[in-house]
Amino acid sequence: MIEKRSISIEKNKEQPASLDFKSLRQDAISLIQQLSGNVWTDYNLHDPGVTILEMLCVAITDLAYRTDFPIKDLLADKNGHIPPEENSFFSKEDILTTNPVTINDIRKAVLDEITDVYNIWLERVLSAHSSESIKGLYTIYVQITKEAATRMNDEKEANHKEAFKEQIKAQVRKAFISKRNLCEDCQRDIIILEPVEITVNADVTVSEEILPEEILSQIYNGIEEYLNPPVKYYSEDELLEEGFKIEDIYAGPLLKKGFIPDKVMNPRRLIIDPADLMKSMMQKEGVINVKNLTLQILGVNIGSKPYKLDKLNFPHLAINLAAPSIRIFKGKNEVPINLSIFNDLFRKIQEITKRDFLSSFHKAADKELLKGIYKDVEEYFTIQNHFPLVYGIGEEGLAPGETDARKAQAKQLKAYLMLFEQLMANYLSQLANARHLFSTGLSDKDAMTYYFQPLYNIPGVKSLLKAFTELNKNDEDADWELFKDNKDNSYIKSMKRVLETDDTFRERKNKIFDHLLARFNLQLEAYPATLFNSLYGDPTVDRRVDEVLEWKSKIISNMVELSHDRIKAFNYLDESLTIQDLTGFQKRLTRLLYIHNQKMRPLSWVFDLKKDAAGGIKEVHSLVRYGDRQKSNNPEDRYHENGLTDPYDFGSQTIEIFKNGLNINNYEIVREGEKEGNYQIRFNSSSGKKGAIISKKYADESSASISLKELIRYLKKISIESEGFHIVEHILLRPSLKKPLFGFGFYENKNTLLFRHNQWANFETREKMIGEILDLTTNIKEASSLNDKVSFPTDKENSTRSNSPGNEHLKNTDEKRMENVLENIQLKKNQSTLFFPKFELWVKRFNGSVIKEDYFNFRMAVVLPAWPARFQDDNFREFTEDLFRLNAPAHIRIDFYWLGIFDMKKFEKIYFEWLNFLRKPVNGADNNELSEKLISFLKGDNYHTTVL
Repeated sequence: MIEKRSISIEKNKEQPASLDFKSLRQDAISLIQQLSGNVWTDYNLHDPGVTILEMLCVAITDLAYRTDFPIKDLLADKNGHIPPEENSFFSKEDILTTNPVTINDIRKAVLDEITDVYNIWLERVLSAHSSESIKGLYTIYVQITKEAATRMNDEKEANHKEAFKEQIKAQVRKAFISKRNLCEDCQRDIIILEPVEITVNADVTVSEEILPEEILSQIYNGIEEYLNPPVKYYSEDELLEEGFKIEDIYAGPLLKKGFIPDKVMNPRRLIIDPADLMKSMMQKEGVINVKNLTLQILGVNIGSKPYKLDKLNFPHLAINLAAPSIRIFKGKNEVPINLSIFNDLFRKIQEITKRDFLSSFHKAADKELLKGIYKDVEEYFTIQNHFPLVYGIGEEGLAPGETDARKAQAKQLKAYLMLFEQLMANYLSQLANARHLFSTGLSDKDAMTYYFQPLYNIPGVKSLLKAFTELNKNDEDADWELFKDNKDNSYIKSMKRVLETDDTFRERKNKIFDHLLARFNLQLEAYPATLFNSLYGDPTVDRRVDEVLEWKSKIISNMVELSHDRIKAFNYLDESLTIQDLTGFQKRLTRLLYIHNQKMRPLSWVFDLKKDAAGGIKEVHSLVRYGDRQKSNNPEDRYHENGLTDPYDFGSQTIEIFKNGLNINNYEIVREGEKEGNYQIRFNSSSGKKGAIISKKYADESSASISLKELIRYLKKISIESEGFHIVEHILLRPSLKKPLFGFGFYENKNTLLFRHNQWANFETREKMIGEILDLTTNIKEASSLNDKVSFPTDKENSTRSNSPGNEHLKNTDEKRMENVLENIQLKKNQSTLFFPKFELWVKRFNGSVIKEDYFNFRMAVVLPAWPARFQDDNFREFTEDLFRLNAPAHIRIDFYWLGIFDMKKFEKIYFEWLNFLRKPVNGADNNELSEKLISFLKGDNYHTTVL
């Protein structure tokens, strides 16, 4: 029965004061009494002042009524749509999700992308014996789906099966690399797990009313889920019902088929325990007892003992559909199974539990939220039409026979009321333009924060507007409509000027942008943009929309990508790697530093320098030839291609020319003698000393001045186009873990090396060697075993802290020293958190030198050009380095390199060859040679940061 609900009208419902005429009138009269009570004492209805007051109160209630409209209606355009980009609105799918961060995030993203993958696991490559080993590297294990396994097994040729596996590996690796974060990578060899056939034998007693085929299918499905837990997708509603918060549901990568909570991302099952299988069976409704449970592995019965799987295998449940190995009993009697019914039920259950049952559903709900009912709240209706006719200020006006004095009084009242009406009309304009107020656009419509509208609908207003009467004082028949259609008439101009100056606009718009940025927990210092403007801007141009506003606008407009990919690394497998737009962390920092270059390209491309015999830079006397030396053999063509018409010779200069050369005060136009046509440009050093002539001769001072301004513009262009940075993630420079390039040393304290490896080994072998050493006891008899595994340094080598392999062995008779070594080994084994004693891990380079393995431990190099004017500022360099540290993950160590032009060209030659090799390795070789060159460059100290 439907419950009847009574309907009632609430009496004396309390309203906001702004909507309550009576309350407004009382408050206004109270204020009048306070301000003018000594001269105005009559507040009765007949008083004209009270009439004016009441009209204003009515108008205010209208403003309040419109303000009280739902916010979605105020933001809606004439089509009823709310443009998200104009209001900095982002859907939860866009703004709450991120590039994969955790291991589970990566697993989800790869599973969602590759249909042939049933499950995937990432295992960190770590040393169990030292915190200073390689970090950020993963080994990936993949279990393919049954369907993919069937297709693979259908291949008759062995090489076709291997090709199928390689295809899966390539897909997984590509998916991981496209989503990896800073200083993370995976091993090239993705491991496809091989199945190990497991048969479960058991006798199961069930209740009488249970259909045996159904309970058997549920039991087998339960065993399958125990051995290989499925990854199930959920809908948003399902997770909300389970108590998840919206921000938790959307945390992590946005998946195509739904949501995968972390609770279903199970670790690999490497131990098959019959006791757990029995527990799984007993949980099925209708199961009374389970007996005689045993396992068969690859056809061999191992009884009821737990079985440990190899890391390269996964359990595959073998089910003989013709003769199931699990028997069903009711009481003491075995129940025959209808195999046809069992097969159908089992297949149906497996279909239901498949993970890819959800179709795409994202953004359907958000589209409904971005609609409203358009309200034309801006239209203002003058209060003058509502005054009693006797006032003569409405549409009817005054009677034709009224005196000039009476007409003048009416005009005075109309003008007096216009002051109030202009404020109220502007209020409605402000309300109607709320969606533009928070827009990141900076067009003419958006380049204002105070909005207004003209009062053209007031009766007889044209005779009150000075802008119209002054313009047409000699023309009584002037076209009023033409004046109103002119969007730039004096009335409009005056309103713009009075309401909002350029400084006021910039101050208010910056506060609005700061508010929008604060929504995303981002606080910007204007320093990068203001410094950019002071160095590269035109001081003669006063812009309403300055560099700071443009900068903040671009950041807010790109907030989804900048937030989503804030720690994402570049995809080194991308075919367009060296010409693509920057992405992830690089794009975020480029935006935050207000760098205009958004491409991954060489920064020294604007120069073409040659090295002289002494190893320095051979001066290219014509500065304008740097970028186009290869384009033309005709010098005049080269000048023209660069947008400059004249050559300049600065002689031998440091990179300070790109900063000091922007200051016009560092130049002077000089004239040789009294002869015509002898005007030249002189560049003076920052120290104030007279400099050299850098230009040709000009016919007059004006021509020289024009050429000088052109030169300064070009120097600015070089700096702007050279700004940027390169990132080298040390994990990508690592040697192959399968090569014998890994060693170790065992230190008692900072300066005392007790022993080291006696031969270089691959990563896995070295781990075993250290493990065997830690298994030794303090028994002196262990000395011979240790002598076989390590080398001992001489006292001389210890004093130099050498880490090269030696050939020294301790004799068994040197018991005291050996006892000390064995005691330190036990101390390390039993108290692994102590800083000393410790194992220091080493990597051998191609040139035979050795570096510590923590060089590849969450570490990256940021390489920046030292010559752009802004980058020469010490304060900006400090700001830049702090900004990198602030935005990079806290566990990543960053090294900064500020390179001059010559060193940058050397670096970029190696760097871009290395990037190409990462993308397309030659004949399956590793990248050790190019990586070695980069390591040598970064570890060197011969940077010419101040020399061209």
